[in-house]
Order: sequence, then C-alpha cells, then structure tokens
Amino acid sequence: MVLDTLQYAIKELHKHIKRIQKQSGLTPDKIEQLLTLLMENIEIVPEERIKEHMPEAMKIMKDIDLNDSPIIACALAIDDSEIWSRDKGMKRQDKSIVYRRND
Repeated sequence: MVLDTLQYAIKELHKHIKRIQKQSGLTPDKIEQLLTLLMENIEIVPEERIKEHMPEAMKIMKDIDLNDSPIIACALAIDDSEIWSRDKGMKRQDKSIVYRRND
C-alpha cells in the first residue's frame, strides 16, 4: 500500500520531531530510521496538482477550517482518496472519507 501526502505534512512532521521524541521516548536516530522506513511507502503529491484543487477545497472547508484546505486539495487530486487525520473538523466535510487513529 502506498500513501499519498503533501510536502507541507512532511515539513510539519519534521517541525515537531522534538515533541515526537519526548512523547515516544525514542532517540533521534531511531525516529529518523522510522521516518525513512515510512517514507518508502509515501508519495508526495506535486504542489501543482494540489494548487489546481485549492479553490474547491477552500469552498469545502470555508465553514470548517480553511487551514486544512491543502489536505482536502491533496485528497481531491487523487482518485478514490481517503484521509487519515486526528482533526475532528475533517469529518465534517463530505468529499473524502476520513479515518481517525482508532478507526
């Protein structure tokens, strides 16, 4: 199984490495190993494809959370996409199925 994401999500992940380390108890090297392994099964959706779907994504998310519009745009750029997110607001949109950690 290959997962798709946007570059922004990867940047956010790296931005929070220290918090991940603290909460997981893993060493920085172990976290990097896990991220490298994880990235073997993740494809980055090109920014152009995401930008193409931003107007529609912003309409979908205007009453929910405009900051999440890039995630919706990413999902719209991929046929039969599904979203994995802890964000409760994501469940309020109806263009893509949203899974939470416990689903």
